[in-house]
Amino acid sequence: MQFQILLGKKMENNRWISLGPPRLVPWEMRDLAEASAGWTMINQSRVAAATELIPKLEKGVFNLMNRAECYSLFELKHGIGAIDTMLKFYNELLKECREYPFAELSCKVID
Repeated sequence: MQFQILLGKKMENNRWISLGPPRLVPWEMRDLAEASAGWTMINQSRVAAATELIPKLEKGVFNLMNRAECYSLFELKHGIGAIDTMLKFYNELLKECREYPFAELSCKVID
């Protein structure tokens, strides 16, 4: 299963406009997100504003880039490359959150 997060904006007549592509990370890696960024991934739509997620993403990027050895057990649990996968997810999502700070986040778990 994958955790999908999408940035968007609600327009007139409750129409949703996507801002950027959906971002995906394995759902099983939510424990790494909690440990590295303090981000509790939840399966619910309309979770928060992009600006609320920026500090957590910055923290996650910093921790995984500068303290990767602290998260080595997650590599054992989720497989080699788990840290790189999460780091890529953080960086891509952080770039979009900065580009669209007014966006709302929609999250869900998909097969």
